[in-house]
Amino acid sequence: MLKDVAGLAIGINPPIKVEARFRGPGKLDIAQLLIKLNDLAGEIGGKVVIAIDEAQELRRVNWLRFDRLIAYAYDNLRNINFVLTGSQVGLLYDLLGLRNPKAPLFGRAYVEVKTRRLSPDESYEFLNKGVQ
Repeated sequence: MLKDVAGLAIGINPPIKVEARFRGPGKLDIAQLLIKLNDLAGEIGGKVVIAIDEAQELRRVNWLRFDRLIAYAYDNLRNINFVLTGSQVGLLYDLLGLRNPKAPLFGRAYVEVKTRRLSPDESYEFLNKGVQ
């Protein structure tokens, strides 16, 4: 199913290799990829979670409006969920426009989880428990 997505090449021989072209002719159509992933998840009765760490850095990408892409997925792709993390919360709010009535994501439901800075020992314990 994903073989039809422009700009995406997936090799299944070990190791699995995924290549995406983001510029030039035949570049990746991210909306098409999300639609295909949504359909695939629906066929197997599951969800696709797209996790982006340090998501505030997406503001540096000037060829794609991530807020519009996420709003489209929110409105139309019921099997796609996004998890965005970031250490610069203000910039993340700006990127998503959650408090801007003119922004594509304004008024959409979201869950925010705030944490405090962990000590090195707490970080190690958190990661150690997470891999068990």
